[in-house]
Amino acid sequence: MAAAKKIKVLIAEDDRPTREYLERLLKEMEDIEVVASVSNGKEAYEAVKKYNPDLLVLDIEMPFLNAFELLERLDSPPPVVFVTAYDEYAVRAFEVNAIDYVLKPIQKERLRMAIDKAFERVSDIDEWRSDLRDLIEKFQPKKIVKLPIVTPTSLKLIPLDDVVWIESSGDSSIAHLKNGDMGRVPKRIGEVEKMLPSSKFLRVHKSFMVNLVHIDEIVPWFNGEYLLKMSDGSEIVVARRRVKALKSRFGLTKMEE
Repeated sequence: MAAAKKIKVLIAEDDRPTREYLERLLKEMEDIEVVASVSNGKEAYEAVKKYNPDLLVLDIEMPFLNAFELLERLDSPPPVVFVTAYDEYAVRAFEVNAIDYVLKPIQKERLRMAIDKAFERVSDIDEWRSDLRDLIEKFQPKKIVKLPIVTPTSLKLIPLDDVVWIESSGDSSIAHLKNGDMGRVPKRIGEVEKMLPSSKFLRVHKSFMVNLVHIDEIVPWFNGEYLLKMSDGSEIVVARRRVKALKSRFGLTKMEE
């Protein structure tokens, strides 16, 4: 008698220990075959096309493309299990009855339950994809193409390529432009971060966000931090917990300490 066909699973998780732990848990399941394990949304997109997996296990926040951006690019996405450390995502996903999620730290039994639920949900593929589209629409913020800056007489719209970096300023943010000007953005920096395309901008500190195109030099600093030398002459500190994301954006596997 022929062996039952295994479920082909693709893992996309930027945190290496978590990714390896997911691989180990899934390989312990007799009906699962891990066909690819990648560290960012761009690699995941290519791997989906190459391996045609039956199931995606996706970290929500990943470099290059987050889980929702990835799914939005796929013509016929397979069943999905979201992995997240953030309860806000899980709660909202549950509210719209999305494909299941698993909170970190991951438990094997909860992961198995989510996988089973994922395949139950796609018994009606049209309804499932409709739910997925609703989920993407709900979570994926609309990205702006120009940054609104308040002037005494109007709201000026600045091309994103002209924005070098942005800093927090209470309930507002300050945009530093390549011509040396500064302008007030009437939103907190966290709100601005959600509006801007992650392919261009990176939050490197709780108070700073930079345009990747305008980084001229990355310099090791103190206590595991880094210093960015920007095209306008500014120097921006990269917080230790943001260094990994910075490395990933430039494909750097190692930096000299």
